[in-house]
Amino acid sequence: MTQALSTSKHNPWLDIRSSIGITMIDHLFNRLDGIYTGKWQQAFKTPASIENWKSAWAESLHDRGITPEQIKRGLKNCVDLYDWPPSLSEFVKACEQKSRDEQITPIEDPSKLLAHDIKPDPAKAAAVAKMSKSLLSGEPNQDWANKILDNQRGHSVGVVKMAQMAARRKGLFA
Repeated sequence: MTQALSTSKHNPWLDIRSSIGITMIDHLFNRLDGIYTGKWQQAFKTPASIENWKSAWAESLHDRGITPEQIKRGLKNCVDLYDWPPSLSEFVKACEQKSRDEQITPIEDPSKLLAHDIKPDPAKAAAVAKMSKSLLSGEPNQDWANKILDNQRGHSVGVVKMAQMAARRKGLFA
């Protein structure tokens, strides 16, 4: 049996927390055991293997500055990412990457939705404004109906009838 090397710096992961009555690393061990049930316990054949796990993970989590909030995130991510218990490096990555809930953030002002991804094009905006003004003034653009009526074979009977109706309204078709 080997003993883990002790480090001179204080590690809060090994302190007993009065709120839970055990160390944070013990609590993490228990949570992973709860998530991965029998699969987790299979990795630990002896009490020494559990102590080695606690020592290695506590040291790494402390050195990386992983917070209890990141541990909660990591546990959520593990449920989404891993069918088997994660290695230390996989767990650290799960703690550091955003969870599924964090990746989908609501936009406070829906009017800014397109401003994030699309740059406005003044020429297109002017064309849309001109078209919408003509529609509001009661003079819809007849180009679409004319194109259909010029090539009726390329369109269904229903589409041709709609084009004919629109042309009649404009007085272009008897």
